[in-house]
Order: sequence, then C-alpha cells, then structure tokens
Amino acid sequence: MSVYKKLQDVRVELQKMPLKKSGKNKHIGFEYFELGDFLPTVQELFLKHKLSSNFSIVQDEARLLVIDIEDSSQALFTTPTAAATLVKATPVQELGAMHTYVRRYLYVNALEIIENDVVDPALGDKVPDKEPLIDGDQLVKISTLATPERLEKMLAYYKVSKLEELTLKQASDAIKTLTKK
Repeated sequence: MSVYKKLQDVRVELQKMPLKKSGKNKHIGFEYFELGDFLPTVQELFLKHKLSSNFSIVQDEARLLVIDIEDSSQALFTTPTAAATLVKATPVQELGAMHTYVRRYLYVNALEIIENDVVDPALGDKVPDKEPLIDGDQLVKISTLATPERLEKMLAYYKVSKLEELTLKQASDAIKTLTKK
C-alpha cells in the first residue's frame, strides 16, 4: 500500500472524529485548531496505519514529511516560513512561535483539516472609517521611550512601516507597554 493511500485513510477517519477548536483569535473573532486539538489523534491514526511524520525547516522552507514505515514511501508537504513578531518576546520565543504556526499549517494542509475561511466572509463588508492617527505628543513619547530594537518590534507588531502610521489607540497601547516595569 502506498503512503498516499494510507494518508487518505487517515484523512477520512480524522474527518469523522469530533475535533474541537481551542484556539481563539480575539482581534478578528474566529476559532482555529491548535496542534494539541488534533495532533494526539493524528499520531494514533498514524500508528494504526503505520505512518510516521517528520517536521523540519530548511532555510526559509518548512517541511512535513509523511513516511510509510512499511515500504519507506514518502509524501512531502512544504510552506515558506515567515517571522513571528510578538510584543515582549525574546528571539527564541518568536522562533518557537514560527515553528508552531508553520507546523500546524503543514498538518492542516497534509491532513486536509477544514478551517473556517476568514477572508470570504469579510468580502463585501463596509470598509471601516479610518481611525485617527498618532498625535505629536504620543510620537515624541514613544520616540523617547523605545529603543531602536523595541521600536522595530512595535512597528512589526502593528504592521506599519513608521510611527506616523499608528492609530491613536495603537500609540496609546504602545506607550502603556513601554512604561510598564
């Protein structure tokens, strides 16, 4: 039997199981599968069907290799990696977050685990009015409080290229974070 036949058997068995989503995105308001929601079940099914998996990152590409342990046939799933920029996180924590994200996405892809589509339901929604941008006092305060390294992380976190693109609320939140001891 090929790795693809076994993988399909695992997919069909997995979709019949009542998996629960424990991940919650508070900003956009949707739930998603975390690794712990499905990986223990997947490992049991892989054992049953004599499959194994190996996650790795080679340069800027994450890989999930599914191996048939009876005949060594393989199925490879890949995705590009991207930095996971987290506020108040060390570089190692950000690396761990990136590993977790891409590993989860690879399993979701390989096992065809169904996730809600976040983009389509939002199509046609009214584009919200622009929020007011950072004011001069906030700009000065952040500039004096933030080290260049923290400023770079902050800009990445808010997905802006310069301070002047922050909203009043984002700037206020950033100041609170910078002034916490």
